[in-house]
Amino acid sequence: MKYKILISLILMFLLTGCWNYRELNEIAVCTGIAIDKDDKNYVVSVLIANSKKPEVSSKEGEAQSSIYVGSGETITSALEIIDTKIPKELYLAHLDTVVISKDVAKEGVYKTIDFLLRNPNSRRQFYVVVSKEKKANDILKILSPLESFPSENIATNIQSSLQVESSIIEIKYNEYLKTLLEDGIEPVLTSVSVIGNTTAGEKIENIEESEADTYIKLDNAAIFRDDKFISFASTNETIAINMLTNRSKYTSLNFKCGSSYFVIQISYIKTKPKVKVVDDKIEYTFDVVTNASVGEDNCNMDLTNPKVIDNLTNQTVRQLHTILSESINAFKYEYKSDVLGLGQILYRNNPKYFNQVKDKWDSIYPNVKVNLNIKVKLKTKGAAENTVRGYLSEKQ
Repeated sequence: MKYKILISLILMFLLTGCWNYRELNEIAVCTGIAIDKDDKNYVVSVLIANSKKPEVSSKEGEAQSSIYVGSGETITSALEIIDTKIPKELYLAHLDTVVISKDVAKEGVYKTIDFLLRNPNSRRQFYVVVSKEKKANDILKILSPLESFPSENIATNIQSSLQVESSIIEIKYNEYLKTLLEDGIEPVLTSVSVIGNTTAGEKIENIEESEADTYIKLDNAAIFRDDKFISFASTNETIAINMLTNRSKYTSLNFKCGSSYFVIQISYIKTKPKVKVVDDKIEYTFDVVTNASVGEDNCNMDLTNPKVIDNLTNQTVRQLHTILSESINAFKYEYKSDVLGLGQILYRNNPKYFNQVKDKWDSIYPNVKVNLNIKVKLKTKGAAENTVRGYLSEKQ
């Protein structure tokens, strides 16, 4: 599989050029593609930006985009059907998102979107996502009040969500290909789902309400082995992938106290992996360093007491250790997918040894030992020394 992709990459550069220049009025700008499959054929949907009357708003009856559907034994034949329905040439340089159904992803993502690698207009900077519950086609139909096109809405949401939430994976097509080409690591992708009624989400009335009844929700990571989908990760497992591969920028932890919660915000996460091999026994250590602060104190704690701060720090370390260790076990034993790139870490540190064992890495990987060394620095106590509730009680 990896050699086929490498050959495709070489062909891609050989075929790139300006020979296929087209005027804007000759092309149909595609911003999103959805790939489903029925009993026999691939069902491909393309989202075309409607620039015919840009001065007319969708509220006046002008659709912001149009979806064309084609069916065929291959992706190419399905697109050829679409070409017969569109009076312009399909143009992929502005592609934002490719949505693949769960069933199609099980058969292999690369062979499904190989045509995009070979297309000279494709920038390969788009997002590839897996539809979690609905058909991939349904995802492209849900209108958003904040973006003109559903495909653009998904891409923008991924970019913004990662800044405040570590349960979202940000992977573009070129990075997915890079992961496939490398030994000792398996890819992951973002998953998406539709909340609400799909039919209602297609109508303009959905975004005229102050709160949309139907919307697209970014979801947890889709885990792969090679290019084939295996399962959807849990929220904690997605957070673990981001933290242990240095993708996380922010996350939060909740601690229960009676009927309320205490929130710790983690705004800095730096992970450094190490590996050693002794008598053919492979052992990893992940050094995880974080900065944290108090996000909410609904437990009326005395945050001026050093013992309270030490206790909160220790609780944070324990909870992070639980999240990470349980996730690592799931990757090794349940999914049997090296999404953390343990094999790649071994290769970078000891390439000679990895080359000796890479052909049997699938059987070695579940048996490697992984240690966690977590350090949390609770830098601040939030904006106030005491909670608002404590302050009010002192005033009474």
